[in-house]
Amino acid sequence: MTRAVDIFSMGCVFYYVLMDGEHPFGDRLSREQRILAGTPDLRALEASDNPSAIDAVDLVAHMVARAARDRPSTSSVLVHPYFWDATQRLSFLQDVSDCLEAEARLIKAARDDLPELPKKARPPKKGADKAAAGPAASSELADDEIGRLPAGQAAAVRRALALLDAFEEDSALVMGGAPPAADGFQVVGMAPLAESAAPAKPRRTAWDRRLDPHLRRDLGKFRKYDGTRLRDLLRIVRNKKNHYQDMPPPLREALGDIPDGYLRYFEARFPYLLLHCYYFVLEDDSLRTATVFKPYFRAPAM
Repeated sequence: MTRAVDIFSMGCVFYYVLMDGEHPFGDRLSREQRILAGTPDLRALEASDNPSAIDAVDLVAHMVARAARDRPSTSSVLVHPYFWDATQRLSFLQDVSDCLEAEARLIKAARDDLPELPKKARPPKKGADKAAAGPAASSELADDEIGRLPAGQAAAVRRALALLDAFEEDSALVMGGAPPAADGFQVVGMAPLAESAAPAKPRRTAWDRRLDPHLRRDLGKFRKYDGTRLRDLLRIVRNKKNHYQDMPPPLREALGDIPDGYLRYFEARFPYLLLHCYYFVLEDDSLRTATVFKPYFRAPAM
């Protein structure tokens, strides 16, 4: 018996309050069996009119996880995004975007610093292959190029590449919405309950298809964005917030007022974006303890 038992009980109470007396493991007939199997049924909460239903499902699912080691601590519960207001949510998305763009600039600077090889040692040009690879290719470095960098810079570049790759993992879930899971709901920060319950991997999609015509037209006027790269979606959230007053009135009206309306615009289209960013930072020790992110994971004083 540890405090993890209390977290489990608290998760049941959270669900009870949010769903007017319902239990996360179903009715009395199937409840005990579902608890032993570790298969809560949170479909009703996910389909509810709770404006933060996706975040609530994520929080409750972690709290009632079958294995005690998979349940969050009390402090972790208190800093879950479910309890963040619109200003904090929007600031966090912007900080994650700033972090990713800093890593991309580091890679670009390393590419610019590469010493030129003698002509005989240069690899053949592959212009057609590079063009086919898309916008992301210009920021990448091959292993042989990294090997030509000083040791410290090479290590930083490898770290930056790993972070950018990690952020794009499971990005199709964010850009295309949750695929149907065996139990009817999807939890971003948890492994499937069982291998047989793993949802099919969603097809790669483009996030720009979920934007309204006002924003799509506006994006084409200024900068190039890769519609298959989640990092570029975050750049949109950050850049349009920073230039909100410069936007034409119809676009400001479509996006809504900052922070509440603006955040709702993107959360309605990408309901898993915040959780994806949250677990990306949470699961990386160096990011979670960085100065910019540390306040998000500091439990409020009681």
